[in-house]
Amino acid sequence: MGSLLATIGMFYPSFFYTIIMSEIYAKIKDYLFIRRGLKGILAAFTGMLFFVVLSMGKVTLHSPAAYIWAVGALIAVRYYNLNILWIFLSGIALELGLFFMGISILG
Repeated sequence: MGSLLATIGMFYPSFFYTIIMSEIYAKIKDYLFIRRGLKGILAAFTGMLFFVVLSMGKVTLHSPAAYIWAVGALIAVRYYNLNILWIFLSGIALELGLFFMGISILG
């Protein structure tokens, strides 16, 4: 019972506010100041996302193979619309296969 209550307490607020805000947004999305505010929020989010990607790259990209895999994944998602799940699973399968053969290309 405690874990059920904890789960509800953890997820309900964000779920509740998402439902409420989607209803409110449908009514106010055409106001100029709302569109401008959201444009500013999107710009800030893009900058933060860029910083996170750079920070993660410093930690995870330590070999040429890792760079090749990262660029290949970006191209596959961006230009070929491949599902990120398949890219993720194929990366795991490749690394596991190489691990069992005694080879490690990603460091």
